[in-house]
Amino acid sequence: MHETDERIGGGAGRERPRIQSVARALAILVDVAREADGLTPREIADRQGLRLPTTYHLVHTLVSEGFLVRGDGRRLRLGRHAATLGAAFDWQSVPQQTLGPLMRQLVDATGETAYISGWRNGGVEVLGSATGRHAITVSGLRAGSAADPHARASGKLLLAYLPEPARRSFLARRPLERRTPRTLVDEADLEREFETIRRQGYATDLEEYQLGVCCIAVPVDGGRSPFVIALSAPKERFLANFDAYRHAALTAASAASPSGDAAAR
Repeated sequence: MHETDERIGGGAGRERPRIQSVARALAILVDVAREADGLTPREIADRQGLRLPTTYHLVHTLVSEGFLVRGDGRRLRLGRHAATLGAAFDWQSVPQQTLGPLMRQLVDATGETAYISGWRNGGVEVLGSATGRHAITVSGLRAGSAADPHARASGKLLLAYLPEPARRSFLARRPLERRTPRTLVDEADLEREFETIRRQGYATDLEEYQLGVCCIAVPVDGGRSPFVIALSAPKERFLANFDAYRHAALTAASAASPSGDAAAR
């Protein structure tokens, strides 16, 4: 028997079947992946809004298939097959192809330079960019390692959605360089900034990385994905058009999200 959330409709408007148990199992994996210390079955049930017996059934299946392992205190962590998926994602994923159309959509909507950033090789990297069409625009965004992520909208956004232990470990290994007078270099100030980012659903860089340049970054799939879509513009044009730029960026991210969590506000 197939468990589905399928809604029956006619023609092109019919939604594709959704197997509920598969969706729940995948949601459990995502939740466990985001917690450095893992989760107990009770914590999973509370987060997912599931009955405890249902949670035990799903967890038992994930453990038996090697996607979860039980650790101290009955806490569940990712297993070896989840690691295989993570490694394969790095090998196979080409975000500039899958997210590139949305990046170019952002350029078309705003005329500004747009780019994709994400977690790669233990750090934040620019994975692709598209130059804006204004006479004066931001350029020079090359694919590769993005230095000083604490000073970038994209880096701050990725750090904000990282589990706290992993975030603190990442920041402890890197000096917080002051790129401009506006750069946040105190960890307490950064943590307050991360709280604001999670609450509002986007991050900004207001001349924190480079004087005269401002950026906004929005998460793909509500922060569950390791990618962000961002826009960069000269300060005056950015501030004058901020609401429109934010709407365009959130709209692009919403199109990338199967769950629609990044819907434009």
